[in-house]
Amino acid sequence: MWILQDALWKDTDFPLFNLVTTRGLGNMRDPAARKAFCLKRGIDPEGLVTAQQVHGNKVTVVTRSDGGREIEAADGLVTRDPGVCLAIFTADCVPVFFSAGKKAAGIAHAGWRGLEAGIIGKTVELLQNEFGIVPEEVTAAIGPHIQKCCYETGAELREKFGVNSSEKNLDLSSIALKQLGAAGVRRVSASGLCTCHERGLFFSFRGEKTGSRIMSLIKI
Repeated sequence: MWILQDALWKDTDFPLFNLVTTRGLGNMRDPAARKAFCLKRGIDPEGLVTAQQVHGNKVTVVTRSDGGREIEAADGLVTRDPGVCLAIFTADCVPVFFSAGKKAAGIAHAGWRGLEAGIIGKTVELLQNEFGIVPEEVTAAIGPHIQKCCYETGAELREKFGVNSSEKNLDLSSIALKQLGAAGVRRVSASGLCTCHERGLFFSFRGEKTGSRIMSLIKI
């Protein structure tokens, strides 16, 4: 169940430590704001590993030695090292959390381009190929992002995902759920929270063309 607790959204049923910051905690793309947040919450800012986020499908295995790094050209991160914090930044795109209990953690930044490029399947595949984790072991959670209610798109984009021509909006959550299922992941939760509709809680690029971002974080 996704709940708001101490100005953070969390999935309380998810097997690993997870959080999504809210607008009131500041722009997490700002290093000073991010460091202040981490220190206040007992998170080592030097241990945080982030992705450059280029709207692609590259997923990278990271270790404790990567602490403090931004992984070049990556949109997904996985690790099996306890204590390593994986983080992505969003303002409408879909944050997807992955857990294999205490064996591994992963996170993906999935905008429509990443979803079209198959980043969800790539993440599940990497967990299996690198760590021997079969899809049935994986639990996933879909964090706050722009929901169908606020994501009207052109016909060309809708056609990429096989959306009925009578529809005017794109449902990223539904696409992510379908791709998780196709990858063999059976345990999935979705927050249902809309970053554009709930601009008092989140930043939204679609709603306000902002450069500010919330942060999604996971660790073993």
